[in-house]
Amino acid sequence: MQSISKTLIATIITIFILALHVNPVPAEEKASTDNKVTTDKKVATPKKAATEKKPSTDKKAAATEKKDSTNKKVALVNGTPIFKQDFDRAMIGVTQRLAMTGKKVEGADLDKLKTEILDNIIGGELLYQEGLKKGIKSDETKVSQEFDNLKQKFPSPEQFGSWLKEMNLNESAIKADFRKRIVVQQFIETEFSSKISAADAEVKAFYDNNPQFFQKSEEVKASHILIRVPADANEDTKKEAHKKIEAIQAKLKAGGDFATLAKEQSDCPSKEKGGDLGSFGKGQMVPPFESAAFALKVGETSDIVATEFGYHIIKVTEKQPASTLNFDEVKGQIKQMLVQDKIQKEIILLVEKLKKDGKVERFMKEVNS
Repeated sequence: MQSISKTLIATIITIFILALHVNPVPAEEKASTDNKVTTDKKVATPKKAATEKKPSTDKKAAATEKKDSTNKKVALVNGTPIFKQDFDRAMIGVTQRLAMTGKKVEGADLDKLKTEILDNIIGGELLYQEGLKKGIKSDETKVSQEFDNLKQKFPSPEQFGSWLKEMNLNESAIKADFRKRIVVQQFIETEFSSKISAADAEVKAFYDNNPQFFQKSEEVKASHILIRVPADANEDTKKEAHKKIEAIQAKLKAGGDFATLAKEQSDCPSKEKGGDLGSFGKGQMVPPFESAAFALKVGETSDIVATEFGYHIIKVTEKQPASTLNFDEVKGQIKQMLVQDKIQKEIILLVEKLKKDGKVERFMKEVNS
């Protein structure tokens, strides 16, 4: 049910998330994405030698520039400012996650993304203001829990401190934005979630009218033994690795136990489970590995398979043919999706009304600076 899962996720996520994006991207993920996203954010570059200022002046200028950036407003929402630093923080969060999916954002697409992010921040502020009007208050216990949960995402307090510095944040700022988020969530729950439902007939109709969402592709369950070959390996290294996998293959043909040999000689972390990779469908493994695995019958072992990771021997232990998920398996997910879709539509309508009835000013020049 891969397609409907994506739809469910998309509808559950409220597009009017608040300005704070405090879900950090792990360092190893960030390192792999730093060069994938192009933005038009200006980078400070040194002046030519003839016009360089003295170090003390440079420091003063840098401090002034930082202060100006902090105070720049990208929007006013009924008189409440949205600051450039909050917009930039949101932008970083979105672009990092786009980069993790391999997407590159530039040109007209980048301009559109900036506009959408600003609109989402404005929408979040409008919902927050409406929640306050309804007398909704944040729960300080929840705020502290959210902050503690955030800290626990980091391996050490020092790394958490470094992240705060990088994002130009502090504890009070984070907790203030958690308070906003809690108010908005409670407002949505009170005004929409508790009042909206999906009838059983509606759920069944969606299932009957969208069979393409409920197709489960063929899957295999397989184990493998890997002799890893570095991407930059020379021919001698490749030959040595191939000799190792050939020796393992000979032991298997002589009656050796696959799981035991995997534990003893495989270079894959799956060795701890006897090489077991679990079940997977098409498109989840690199092409040579996938082709070999799906061509095998249950119980069969492949010849040596070369991939970008090295040399493999694969054993298929189970096969599941393509099938259709039955209604009982997915009705809960369908109902949740339909409810969330209705909630999202109601939120969009409310935000548009709040924009019309209130006063919203956007300063796109500051957004693009």
